[in-house]
Amino acid sequence: MCRILSAPLSLLVIIFGVFDSVDAQGYNSDCCTYYVPDGDEIFCGGGPCCNAPEACNGPNSPYHNYDPDYNSTGGCAFPDLTSCGVDSSGGCTDPEACNYNPDATEDDGSCEYPSCLDPFATNYDSSGSCEGECIYSCTTIQNPVWWTIPGGIHPGFASVYQGEEVFLEYVLNIPLQVEEPTSGALYDVSIFEITSIEGLPDWSEEILLDSVLNGGSQHCIEISGIPISTGTNSLVVTGEYTVFIFGMPFEIGVTEYISTIEVLDNPNPILGCTYHLAANYLPYATLDDGSCEFEGCADQTALNYIPYGNSFDFCVYAESVCGIGLVWDDLLQTCVPSEEFVEALQINACGEGTYWNEELGICLPIDECCPEDLDGDGLITVTDLLQLLSAFAEECSPADVVNGVLFDSSSGADLYVVQDCITGFVIELWGTSGGAGGDVCGQTIGASSCNLCDATGGAGGDAVKITFEIGYLFPGDELQLIQGQAGLQGEISVCNPGWEGWTEWDCGPSPNGGNGGLTALLINGEPFAEIQGGTGGTGACIGCQGDGCFNGELGESGSLEFLSPLAVFVSSEFLEGTTDGGMIITT
Repeated sequence: MCRILSAPLSLLVIIFGVFDSVDAQGYNSDCCTYYVPDGDEIFCGGGPCCNAPEACNGPNSPYHNYDPDYNSTGGCAFPDLTSCGVDSSGGCTDPEACNYNPDATEDDGSCEYPSCLDPFATNYDSSGSCEGECIYSCTTIQNPVWWTIPGGIHPGFASVYQGEEVFLEYVLNIPLQVEEPTSGALYDVSIFEITSIEGLPDWSEEILLDSVLNGGSQHCIEISGIPISTGTNSLVVTGEYTVFIFGMPFEIGVTEYISTIEVLDNPNPILGCTYHLAANYLPYATLDDGSCEFEGCADQTALNYIPYGNSFDFCVYAESVCGIGLVWDDLLQTCVPSEEFVEALQINACGEGTYWNEELGICLPIDECCPEDLDGDGLITVTDLLQLLSAFAEECSPADVVNGVLFDSSSGADLYVVQDCITGFVIELWGTSGGAGGDVCGQTIGASSCNLCDATGGAGGDAVKITFEIGYLFPGDELQLIQGQAGLQGEISVCNPGWEGWTEWDCGPSPNGGNGGLTALLINGEPFAEIQGGTGGTGACIGCQGDGCFNGELGESGSLEFLSPLAVFVSSEFLEGTTDGGMIITT
């Protein structure tokens, strides 16, 4: 470093005559290539120092003779950059860089960036050009370096991404000394007693810390979990210091230590189940990964199997449903009498004093001498016992056939519970219509009608109705209608342009109609069918597309969003007019 404490300027020029690059501003560019922060450098390389940061030979200039403690601007060259030998077109244009040049108009690739230069920090990087933020993790706890670091939560800021698993380590540093706020004096810390911990993210587990911490100690805080929404959390640890003053303990007031955690939008897709009625629906997922599961039986051999079911605990099998004498028919998807059951019925049908002869297929008189001989072979054997057992227990007969309407949502009900063993359910399910867009009425002053313009809002999208069949349901099964509501009609806009009419006069558009809601059918709490409502029509306007009256546009019709593969689709149609969602069940 060139350091000359005092000398006449003329003498300095003589002494440093070997330097031939003293310029018009009075400083030597061959020497002044460093930063002089001590405050006692009067001259640098034949010219005085500069105390103006905004000068072209300030802290960001190639001459670097900036001295914040010097009280003269005699050595400062101001914005005429070319007079300082600085090329204003090239330099580092990144404000985050150590050598950021605010006067550069084109980045020349020379940017150098800060890094942590403390070897005790977890992000230590000796290659940095200037000091950056250091992170002190739990692995450095109890290192003496903490005695030189202010008390608080370190780091003071962290950013994470929504939907990605997070594991953050913080260090709560309790210093050896703290400043008493009134006097400003430093006192040795006895203890720091925590009174509250607030602002912990709701996606993280609870923090476990001792309530009383000793001076000069460090304590690990771990925050882990998966952020489900963006936003900012301020983790606040509040406590009170007890210090030693003349060897006696005194409390010096409440202190808050704060660290901020920011959850950012994830630039990458978040994989998960995006279907909202699934058991494992992930509300913040942006890309479906095919993992959706539904509450229900996952065994394809069970009667109540559903695709993507997530459990085997509640599966129902034919042998446990059909009961004695009945078997499951895969083709008919219902219980039917077994051959043995039919035979037992026939045997039971024989009148008193007769029995069923299997070979002849008729009832024959029972030998009065031996009524226990049910098969009439003259012997009481196991065959007779089996014939008796086959008819044991309550009488079992095929289910009654019910015809007609079983359920109609127009009665105000939204739940139907199956009472009998019925096959061949026919279900008509329809969604909601969109609301019509608002009308526009244009009229002159004092008019009672729309004598200038009477434009009509677009009609709401039609509701869609589907008809499908279900092969079987069992007593106790619940069919629940989630009834969507039709979209509301947009309000009318009344406009009065005055006596000149509506030439070059815009009015509207009037409010659009509302969208129809979602209508769904759940069977035993599981999604079976979903119909999206029609969208609202757009509002009418005057002049908003050019001079004239313009009707609104028709909304889009509703659509079938989901239908269980267990259903047999029959037909679909669109319904005109305004309608809420509804359902009719018939056999």
